Amino acid sequence: MSHYFYNFPTVAYRLPVAPTNGIGSAFRSNRTIGLTDISTRFIIKQIVGDPNLIYYDYVVRDGERPDIIAEKYYGDSRLDWVLMFFNQIHDPYFEWVKNTLEFENYIRQKYGSIADAQAEVNRYEQKIYSQSTYTNDFGETIVVPAKYVTVDASTYATLSPTDRREIDQYTHENNLNEAKRNIKILDEEFVPELLKTYREYFEE
Repeated sequence: MSHYFYNFPTVAYRLPVAPTNGIGSAFRSNRTIGLTDISTRFIIKQIVGDPNLIYYDYVVRDGERPDIIAEKYYGDSRLDWVLMFFNQIHDPYFEWVKNTLEFENYIRQKYGSIADAQAEVNRYEQKIYSQSTYTNDFGETIVVPAKYVTVDASTYATLSPTDRREIDQYTHENNLNEAKRNIKILDEEFVPELLKTYREYFEE
């Protein structure tokens, strides 16, 4: 992802200095460093919104990084930013799926332990309808998942065990993380056009 910022402009940033007596707010020194202006936005509507685009659904495997997938599909790990850009991921540290070890460490840091996360209720849900299946016109079996809605604790208590479920913090966090595994990969045919537009944007 760092390659995405190569051509971004820089801004002068004055470094903060802590008070000598340890009291009060830090102040800015006269010393400055150049930092990449990540607030710059690179948007290509004619590419992202093109209905003729060819892309592939992809499920990220445990431990796969953007650069690994870019190397596999584009033959260049430096095009990891293309994956991030196309999936509108701005922060690879928080918006990319965590591997098992990273996820468990995150849970421990946030909740104290995995057991504590599993013991803490995130929300109560009521089942609206159960899972069902049907066969479409092509003979394919389509699974319609059960639907649940969030309810308060009082309503939850009045429901039968078959019509309710309790979602703990661990399950909630895991569902959020697993959802990040599903990404789209832009067909390599469109990558040269994206790179060309990117370079022209920053050469203006």
